[in-house]
Amino acid sequence: MSAWDALQPVWIHSSQSLEAIRCAREASLSTGQMDHAFHYASPRQSELWLAVHQAHSPVKTDAQVEKIYRDLFTEIAPHWKNQPVHLVALGCGGSHKDTLLLEALEAVGAHVRFTPVDVSPALALLSAQAGREFCDEPIRPLVADLLHFPALPDAIASYDGGESRLFTFFGLIPNFEPEAILPQLRGWIRPQDQLLLSANLAPVLDESPGEYRAAMEIVKPQYDNPETRAWLSRVLMDWGLEARSDSYTLSIEEHGGLLRFVAAVTGLRLFFSYRYTPERLRATLAAQGLKLGVGKLSPSREEGVWTAKP
Repeated sequence: MSAWDALQPVWIHSSQSLEAIRCAREASLSTGQMDHAFHYASPRQSELWLAVHQAHSPVKTDAQVEKIYRDLFTEIAPHWKNQPVHLVALGCGGSHKDTLLLEALEAVGAHVRFTPVDVSPALALLSAQAGREFCDEPIRPLVADLLHFPALPDAIASYDGGESRLFTFFGLIPNFEPEAILPQLRGWIRPQDQLLLSANLAPVLDESPGEYRAAMEIVKPQYDNPETRAWLSRVLMDWGLEARSDSYTLSIEEHGGLLRFVAAVTGLRLFFSYRYTPERLRATLAAQGLKLGVGKLSPSREEGVWTAKP
């Protein structure tokens, strides 16, 4: 391997400039609401997030959850049989699910270009490495804050105009206010493109409010554990606020007709994660102009994955 072969080109959006990061930190402190991007800012934070994912994510702890992804990907992959497709993995994380999709596309002879997108440089690079064996085209990961990157389609427009785009948005919906991210997501999708999205769910037996709250208690240990606390508290150390970690709490709160887990310390909300039910997710997407298509629910009802279109 030459020195050039060891280099990985990366796009870095202006949302990750020092000035943008400084302004985002000041806003987080002044509003008392942490910008979630700060939980992935450093390699150490990315390592801690990967540890949470490995220990508590249903796709890692329940083989039946991984199966729903494999089944759906096998079902839809023939659409791109022997065709060019540009897979754009939004919030790629470690790209475990996107790698399963790449495998399914490779199996039908699709010609895949892969662009992993994440606010974490470490995770974007990890995803690029994971995708190399499935892609003939060079991979250029993109480091950006999705909320501050409405021009994403322009950034990838220099690629072959004949490629349809397959966007993935796996596991991210719970960590954004729906009215902030969903209109932007809808605007990125052209008529010839496809969106795949997934969400961790409250495992309800019915859609009643009482059942919804009871289901939240069932999955609370996925958030209330040492690994998650270590990850979410790391930013306090980086910002010189580690004394506040002693006041760390995790609660369930209602917001806009939905329930979410909220981690907080004195004077600062660190993190929130909505837990949708299938019908609440469907209604939330519909309110923002997105319609769920075919999908799969895990037997535990703790996770689902769907196609979606404007």
